[in-house]
Amino acid sequence: MNLIIKSISCIIFMAICSSCGHTSGVVTNDSQSYVRFAGDFKGTVVYIDDNAPIMLGKSSSADHSDGLGSKKRSIHYELSPGRHTIVIKKDGRVIVEREVFIDSTITKEIQVP
Repeated sequence: MNLIIKSISCIIFMAICSSCGHTSGVVTNDSQSYVRFAGDFKGTVVYIDDNAPIMLGKSSSADHSDGLGSKKRSIHYELSPGRHTIVIKKDGRVIVEREVFIDSTITKEIQVP
């Protein structure tokens, strides 16, 4: 009888000790958003909010096919989620002025004419 009580006490003690190391948490996604510019970048400068201007022709870009045999260029930039003002100038003239809301983990595409 004494052996049974000791065995049960030992099992309960091990169960209590093993549950102390259990941790829980919440897994969250990357909270970054992205904007992708696509189109003709020659002489194009982009202003996002009050940040420094971005010369589109001088950034990392990738050529991709549009499925119709022609190639387009696209450039991705990382932004924080939320509302952003985007102004695109070509040869000193404003060609796009847009206020966009970008949710987290979303890529918003803006065509450069």
